[in-house]
Amino acid sequence: MKIRALAAVVVVSLFAVGFTVGFSGLASAQVQMSDGIKKLYEAAKKEGELTWVTSQSNAEYAEDVAKDFTRLYPGVTVNMVRTTGQVQYQRLTQEIKSNTVSVDVYSTYEETHLVALKKQNQILNFKPENAASLVDSLKEVAEDGYWYPTAVSPVAIGINTKAVPPDQEPKTWNDLTDPKWKGQVAIGHPGFSGSAGVWVMAMEKLYGWDYFERLAKNEPQIGRSIVDGVNLILSGERKIAMVPISNVLENEAKGQPVKVIYPSDGTLVLGGSTLIPLKAPHPNAAKLFLEYMLSKEFSEFAAKAGRIPVRADAPKPSLGLPLSAYKNFSLPTEHAIANVNRIKEKFRDTFGI
Repeated sequence: MKIRALAAVVVVSLFAVGFTVGFSGLASAQVQMSDGIKKLYEAAKKEGELTWVTSQSNAEYAEDVAKDFTRLYPGVTVNMVRTTGQVQYQRLTQEIKSNTVSVDVYSTYEETHLVALKKQNQILNFKPENAASLVDSLKEVAEDGYWYPTAVSPVAIGINTKAVPPDQEPKTWNDLTDPKWKGQVAIGHPGFSGSAGVWVMAMEKLYGWDYFERLAKNEPQIGRSIVDGVNLILSGERKIAMVPISNVLENEAKGQPVKVIYPSDGTLVLGGSTLIPLKAPHPNAAKLFLEYMLSKEFSEFAAKAGRIPVRADAPKPSLGLPLSAYKNFSLPTEHAIANVNRIKEKFRDTFGI
């Protein structure tokens, strides 16, 4: 098993942002249901709702996803909770211990958490019909019947174009350690964000821990989520940040002074997966929601929103690069499990937070 997480990608020619988003917030296609999904829908309507906890996107996009699901499946509402990977894991494990599970669908980029939940026999085994249409490279991410890839999020460098002149733009992750950026960089915290944890392991593998000792001298602002970095460059509080590409692209398309820099030493591609807890209180609604996240309708919805679809038959995203443009750098799950606590401790020791 491998974590589809980092990319050793060199995206040399950057696309020009002459795109318009063309996304109204809701998909227009009508859902096509097989007999099996029709039966699942009828059972889900009896339950009436589900709770979806996610760290795979910002809150605005997650809310749009929840609304689109209910539009396609009237009578089943989604209670969406957007938080960081570590916080959502703590919530679920505490609920499991107290036998008060409220989470129906759990979406994360932190595969080590998925592995831990599986070892505890706390995942409902379910094989969605729509999983058969996943992109081939993502089928390797799926853990048969336990979790399935539902999001792809490249992570790169975001800049505020008013604050960073073209001739000073960073070209590599290593450039973030340049003393000229002291007090101007933002990153995520691996103790809260699974995406940040993967990034830290990637940078350590690429440059050694010396990279973080040099970065610490630049006094970066450290947020719980890597989405925080987008807000910081939008506001001008920081000039440069580690960011999820999609959030920067959608703001750039709206005319905001932000831009994505694809580092020549590698763009990270994070693969996020979704599972259903064993004791989910609304199991049928949860199964229907997972079918939706793997459906053609959802991939079309994601593409219109500028996200990268997970299905092989989905259109190119309206913003950015398609999945085929990235070459995944695979990090063995065993390596992540063995090192995640170590890198969290070293990070706290190095940055004092």
